[in-house]
Amino acid sequence: MPPTVLLKSLSYSRAAEIVDLLRAGPLTVNEITALMGISQPQCSHVLAILRRTGVVYSRRITGTTSREYRINENVLVSLGRWCTSSLQDNSTARR
Repeated sequence: MPPTVLLKSLSYSRAAEIVDLLRAGPLTVNEITALMGISQPQCSHVLAILRRTGVVYSRRITGTTSREYRINENVLVSLGRWCTSSLQDNSTARR
């Protein structure tokens, strides 16, 4: 996924907050909505965007209809490297 698409997905309303919550560990939609005080449809919409771009992934909890969401650390590490590289390239170009 291109870095610009990842950045755009994080710019959606409440997306960065959800990712920040998931840094502590996996959560369900119900847990996220309770912690953030947002509606389930809004939470599910943002999670769907983050899932499509690979920022988060989910797995079905055995014996339930619930899904547990987790951060895809590889994607965020790659995005961080891209940002760092872009800053270094920009700094070098200004000299």
